[in-house]
Amino acid sequence: MKTMLKKLNSLIGKAYDAENFHCYHFIESVLPVPKLKDVHVDTALNDISKYKDLFVEIDSPVDFCIVLLGDKHIGIHYNGGIYHNDKDGVRYESMRVMKMKYKGFKWFLYPPQS
Repeated sequence: MKTMLKKLNSLIGKAYDAENFHCYHFIESVLPVPKLKDVHVDTALNDISKYKDLFVEIDSPVDFCIVLLGDKHIGIHYNGGIYHNDKDGVRYESMRVMKMKYKGFKWFLYPPQS
């Protein structure tokens, strides 16, 4: 887990790029999820909700789980906040701040836990 946290923190400040480094690219650079180019290649980059079928939904967040924010944004939960990448680049924000920005949160695990 320290390795994953180190990786997350090393990406803070990395610039958003709609074609090459959006929120799903951020997720795939940290977690062992399928590469974007290998799944749903015909899916619009801003339709992240289609990727949720790759994951198993859980009832409440755990550290390093995937978070679907609204319908079109995705991040990684850690210690009461969310690491994510949008037009302002990669950063970590508290749940209090994120609740002001997004309606609804869904929590997911990958790889699916048995």
